[in-house]
Amino acid sequence: MSPHGEARLVTEERWHLISRRVDEAFGKSETRMLALRQRIIARFKRKLSDGEVLDRARQAARARAARARKAR
Repeated sequence: MSPHGEARLVTEERWHLISRRVDEAFGKSETRMLALRQRIIARFKRKLSDGEVLDRARQAARARAARARKAR
């Protein structure tokens, strides 16, 4: 085999290794994102069933905006 052929083989092997590692990392991150999504949905459903306010920050922002309008 020529020197260029060996270099190409090494490069291909390295790219396959890199590709496998990227696939593994993506798979792990995808699994974590799915778990996070499930926790968020479960929390959201619990809040709905408990009758809790879902977005207090939005309510507080509206209250501040209303006070600011009155102050003008």
